[in-house]
Amino acid sequence: MKIEGFAYRVAARVMEILEHEQHYKIPEDTRKQVLEKIRSEVNDILRKAG
Repeated sequence: MKIEGFAYRVAARVMEILEHEQHYKIPEDTRKQVLEKIRSEVNDILRKAG
């Protein structure tokens, strides 16, 4: 799996946990925007991670 795909799956899983365990509803448009933002920032995120 590519790092980009991994980052995408982590972000998606965080949203799933918020919805199922914290009963937080994330609108589909927001979900798509967040996932796209993660994809566009993956290189910066990795750089900051060390």
